[in-house]
Amino acid sequence: MSTRKASTDVHEFEGMFLGFHVHFKVTSVIGHVFRLIFLPKLSPLKSSNPSQMLNCQCYLLRAMTDSHPWFCVQRYLQINTFKPEKFWAVRPYIIQKGYELQLEWERNKLFDYDVAVMFQKLVMEDGILEVTEMVEKQESKSRPFGLNTVNLLKVASSALSYPRTESTAYPSSFDFRGTLRAQVNNPTWASYVQRLLADGYQKPRSGTDVGDHPPVTPLRSATEDMLGNDAGRLYEYICTHFIGTVSPDCKYVR
Repeated sequence: MSTRKASTDVHEFEGMFLGFHVHFKVTSVIGHVFRLIFLPKLSPLKSSNPSQMLNCQCYLLRAMTDSHPWFCVQRYLQINTFKPEKFWAVRPYIIQKGYELQLEWERNKLFDYDVAVMFQKLVMEDGILEVTEMVEKQESKSRPFGLNTVNLLKVASSALSYPRTESTAYPSSFDFRGTLRAQVNNPTWASYVQRLLADGYQKPRSGTDVGDHPPVTPLRSATEDMLGNDAGRLYEYICTHFIGTVSPDCKYVR
């Protein structure tokens, strides 16, 4: 016997039927068979020779059953009868070259509080851990879009471009090099801006131009002493945001 996989399995085998050697195909249907329609020459069936029905064409009508509503009901009941269970985990970390490294416990979590506390005490008292695997993942954080009013809640001073804008895309005529040059004497980020100008700054990401004004950018260099505490901090945010839009994406290992 051989079995052919389909929506429902088809089993085929050789055998005898009414003294004849025949090839059987046995399967099942999805749904409920409720009617067989034979060709007109066999109607009415009561007056037809039964042997004619062994090798004739007919049409099968069946009522399909849909299991999707049943699945939805079962899933709904599972969600509503689910009872969350408390668990505990040991989350040790180490300091390596000034960086905090979070370690993952091989057992992941425990549902017994006393046992979890026991492991915690063992780690704290012994202070020795076995590292079974190290995984490094290279990740990247894209440089920001241009600054718009949504991300700027108030105006710092006249040292900024027109602040009321919803656009995050710089116009094609924007002078990036000139705007960067205005920051080469700032005591906080002068050296970084000089490297950008020397090595080449990045093309900003394609933002959204709603047709009002360019993104908020600094017009000249200023310090916190010149602007005051609150305005100075906001000015610093705007400057570093602009510099970030023309900087390489941040790449780091986690």
